[in-house]
Amino acid sequence: MLVQAIDHAVATAYYPGDLALAHGFRETPQGLRFTISEAGQCEVLGWLLALNHDRSEEEVRAGLHERGRRENEVESAKRAKRQGSR
Repeated sequence: MLVQAIDHAVATAYYPGDLALAHGFRETPQGLRFTISEAGQCEVLGWLLALNHDRSEEEVRAGLHERGRRENEVESAKRAKRQGSR
């Protein structure tokens, strides 16, 4: 099926490992759907959550978020104070 081919191509391109998608017809809140297994869904969502946290931490360190800007400002102020007291 085309859906399986697309899912496999995306998983191969982006997922860092072997992902068992186990396609099949499953009951969902929207009714019967052709989708990946519940275990596959959990693995994909867990990986995406970890990836999201990693990217968020990178953005905070780069000062792209309010929390990161405040932390960077505090660190800069501490460095300036230490250098001024020398």
